[in-house]
Amino acid sequence: MFSLITHLLCTKLQFLLNNRHPFQLLQQLIKEQNKKKSSLIEDLGWQIRSMQYQCTISIMYQIRHCKVWQLYNQI
Repeated sequence: MFSLITHLLCTKLQFLLNNRHPFQLLQQLIKEQNKKKSSLIEDLGWQIRSMQYQCTISIMYQIRHCKVWQLYNQI
């Protein structure tokens, strides 16, 4: 698997080197890396928001559960 990925990267780099100026190649690689980073950051952001939402729901449920028990114990 690793060798396949390496082969594909080398093939892509060779294609870019043959068809572009090296500075353009560097710009393209930087753009691709930035896209990957931003998508990773976006994914992490969604995961954090999801966890915050789940924690909020859990806390609200616990508070409601405690209030119900308090009312039940008062009766």
